[in-house]
This record gives sequence, C-alpha cells and structure tokens, in this order.
Amino acid sequence: MFTDQNKPQSFSYTQAPKTVGPPHGFAESCATFGLHPLVAISLFGVDQMLGALELASLETLAVVSFFAAFALVPPCALVQKYAFNESWGAAWGKALLLGVLTAIPTALPSVITGAWGIAGAIGLAAKRANQRNGSNTINKDN
Repeated sequence: MFTDQNKPQSFSYTQAPKTVGPPHGFAESCATFGLHPLVAISLFGVDQMLGALELASLETLAVVSFFAAFALVPPCALVQKYAFNESWGAAWGKALLLGVLTAIPTALPSVITGAWGIAGAIGLAAKRANQRNGSNTINKDN
C-alpha cells in the first residue's frame, strides 16, 4: 500500500517570528504617537500664559508669543528623545509641531497639547506595566 515514497508527510508547525510592524492596540499607539507628560504640562502652561499676555495686550505682543514658542522647541525635542525614548526625527517633529501650536495667538491649541500628553501618559503607563510583568510587547527601538 504505502511505501516510503508514498507515505503521507507529517508537518510540524512552528510559531512565526515576531516582526516589527505598526503598533497593535490603543496603549501601543499611545506609546508610539504620544507626547511626554512633562512636555505637555509645561507647554500647556506656557500657552495659557502667552494667551493671557496676548489677550491683555490686544494681540500686540503676539510676536513675543511666536519667539517664545519656538525657543521651547529644542528643550521639547531633548525631553522627547531622552525621557520618552524616541528617535531624533520623531522627537524633533513633535517638538516643531508643538512650537507651531504654541505660536498660534490663542490659548485654544493647548487643548490639543493636553490631549496629546494624556495619550503619552497612557503609553508610558503601558510600557511600565509591561516592564513589570516581564512582557515585551511594547518595544520601541532607537
């Protein structure tokens, strides 16, 4: 009937190696796209103070707001790089976007900064929980 050549072959199934791809799940998305809470809180406060300055001066000191916002871009990039463990491109991109949002002569864009910081806090909490549990599902390479 069955000879060695006609014998049905048995297959062994192994688990495919994990590949680095897009984030899976809400917490990993927050860890990837979020903003460090320290940066978010500080720029939220700076934006509110600059908004009060612009309101008190009837928008004549909006130039001060512009320069103050872009003076905070390098510190924000450094905090994102070293405290949030991001690549230089992502850190500078987020810092420049924050500079543009802060330079808008109203206090309304600070809501976006605050929401972005909440997402970053969720991502940081998820990373710390995975480190405590020994899981390595949230892994951000430099």
